[in-house]
Amino acid sequence: MTNTLTAENSDTPDTTFRSFQLAEPVADNEGAVVGNGVMSFIGGMEPQAKEDVRNSYQYASLAADHALREDPAADGETWYNMFARVMAELGWVFVKKNYQLNTSLSHSFSMETAALDVLKAAIAAAALPGPTALKLMEIAKGTVDVLRGNSEIAGLFDRQANKAKRVNFAVCASYQNEHGETFLSVGTTLFNAEAAITDVLFSVYESADVKIYQGEASMTLNVPVYDAARATVKAELGDLASTVVRRFPIR
Repeated sequence: MTNTLTAENSDTPDTTFRSFQLAEPVADNEGAVVGNGVMSFIGGMEPQAKEDVRNSYQYASLAADHALREDPAADGETWYNMFARVMAELGWVFVKKNYQLNTSLSHSFSMETAALDVLKAAIAAAALPGPTALKLMEIAKGTVDVLRGNSEIAGLFDRQANKAKRVNFAVCASYQNEHGETFLSVGTTLFNAEAAITDVLFSVYESADVKIYQGEASMTLNVPVYDAARATVKAELGDLASTVVRRFPIR
């Protein structure tokens, strides 16, 4: 997969979305950095479905951030449970939800690998058709590759993932089936960091120095429930999306 990028609207950094065209695109697969989340969408999803995924994720993650700020003693599991609670209240129905310390990391590891591994487990738990599951992982890796090759998008992600000596982020993949059902798999990663990390995904870490807590979740959207919340979510997010969302097509 090539990582050659050409930027559109590069002179307007505060627009709600910044699009990036990969060289020789072969499908309308799309990636997005949404706050502390790296998201991938299989081509063919309706625009409204992708917006619903982006907005509900951002709203739930901000609500979870607020819960941690209000309780200094709270840990990563508090964040994860609040995130899951808000997603459920918005209409997401969980197929699986799990959060635990990752004890299987090698002595030295890349956070990119650890993050994609937990997403892979979340996708597997969804019991999707084989080709669909493989495609979700393919475009997720492609989205991560875009961050590796674009300092602006990577910088946006790093700033949102680093909060108060804590690194907290998610790698997500979504698709919509032929019946219009929207599926979302989310792999979250959280660890404490005394200093800000400027390259969260692509730095090499020592397992003896950092404890990685990860959550995996797979879910489907109950659209009638979210229909009732959609306008409120958009209003609550307001102009925030202009600084924490970037969108780009991927192969």
